[in-house]
Amino acid sequence: MYPGLTPESRPDAVALVDRRDWRTALAASVLMSSPVRAPLLFSDGDQKLPEASQTALDAMDPTGSKPAGGAEVVRVGTVPRPNGRKTTDVAATDPFALAQALDAFQAAARGKTSDRVMIVSADEPAFAAPAAGYAAKSGDPILFTRKDSLPPPTIAALKTHQDPKIYVVGPTKVIGAKVTRALRKLGTVVRIGGPDPVRNAIAFASFSETDFGWGVVDPGHGLVFARSDADPALAAAASPLSASGTYGPLLLNASAQTIDAPLSTYLKGIQPGYATDPVRGVYNHGWLVGDLGAMSETFQARLDSLLEIMQQSIPEQAP
Repeated sequence: MYPGLTPESRPDAVALVDRRDWRTALAASVLMSSPVRAPLLFSDGDQKLPEASQTALDAMDPTGSKPAGGAEVVRVGTVPRPNGRKTTDVAATDPFALAQALDAFQAAARGKTSDRVMIVSADEPAFAAPAAGYAAKSGDPILFTRKDSLPPPTIAALKTHQDPKIYVVGPTKVIGAKVTRALRKLGTVVRIGGPDPVRNAIAFASFSETDFGWGVVDPGHGLVFARSDADPALAAAASPLSASGTYGPLLLNASAQTIDAPLSTYLKGIQPGYATDPVRGVYNHGWLVGDLGAMSETFQARLDSLLEIMQQSIPEQAP
């Protein structure tokens, strides 16, 4: 997910998170944003790093992040301490408190808190997933809530932001009205959501106001695709794709074979077109996150046809 194999592309730091803790992984996506710029690697608990993660860490060979105190690895939660690497720790007793601690860590690295915060469900990962890529791009933190109650660590974190704009990601069946009422005492609340994970991701990708949101409602963008029932931590692992290169929101699909109707309609609405020369057009680019079991070759072919720039007919003018 991160091309850090050359001297000019090596990251300053890498974030290390337990892959079994999707909530912490999602909240740690914010570390990919400026100024830390740390892509994520996963551990399996607090023991030795998996071979794939160790290989990736050795290949990226982080240089040390000055905003993170010179750390090469940011250890988030209970994870191994890589040998021969300067580390710094972000620790807490549960995912809610870890999200609060990550928010504080990011604010310290930036020198200020963000004016915008995202609130996502701690119980419905498919509805929370789209926030990861945007946190990685923007530096706006992710905090968690239950459906009908706002956890104390989330309240405490929000108070440090001093009347922020609070973006609730998900419909009322996931984050209820009782929570939004509590949030209004802490900032200005805006809900972005759709009735299912596919349409929720589309709503988040489309949304834009002032200094927040992707606003992808026209051609010429990067897009990141994953299954709505994928491993919840996958959105966090893929978040660097939203914060570099073609910068794009995460979109979800429920099937390995077909493109869900809402996603198809959305992609048709932003499909690039040209009048006479495709070289003079703009292009959409898709990243697919998952293997052929998650997104078949048939799915990929169908998706490619919706991303391809198409010639547009020009109405004839009356003489």
